[in-house]
Amino acid sequence: MGFPYFHSAGSFHSDALHVTERYTATGPDHLMYEATIEDAKTFSRPWKIRMPLYRHIEPRAELVEFRCVEFVEELMYGHLRKRTGN
Repeated sequence: MGFPYFHSAGSFHSDALHVTERYTATGPDHLMYEATIEDAKTFSRPWKIRMPLYRHIEPRAELVEFRCVEFVEELMYGHLRKRTGN
């Protein structure tokens, strides 16, 4: 079983979540990313996000490894969680 949210902003979803992603080339160094999010158990209607993606073309640009740290959101933002009870 995965997390009950599908991104770090904490948008919740149900087992009915369906995401359709589309990448469209808009130039030699640009893509348009679109995602349509559908979950009839959580949202009243489908919704869409859209953003441009750019390729870094600097001569010395390089990709570096990203280390995923488990539960880093809780470590960094856990103190902001709404507490119930005592």
